[in-house]
Amino acid sequence: MGGNTLEGLLHVRGINMPPRASGVDPNVAEAWYAAAASGEVHVIAPASIRFDSVWNLLEKPTLINNSAVTGITRIDPVTGDTETLFTR
Repeated sequence: MGGNTLEGLLHVRGINMPPRASGVDPNVAEAWYAAAASGEVHVIAPASIRFDSVWNLLEKPTLINNSAVTGITRIDPVTGDTETLFTR
């Protein structure tokens, strides 16, 4: 599919994560990834996600506000079914 993982994209884009001992919230990595994403984003997640999850509070809004993201597709990890969550 030509995609990348969180760690791979951060490495390719030259983004260096602060060390865990620095006190930086680990969820910051997800925000950095979402802000650096582009094109069609595929998310592996169940259909039911907590309203207060990192996905709903941080990752999804950051992806939607990222003008380089053209769409978000959710892939169910159990069934493999897909759902379009966002298109630009």
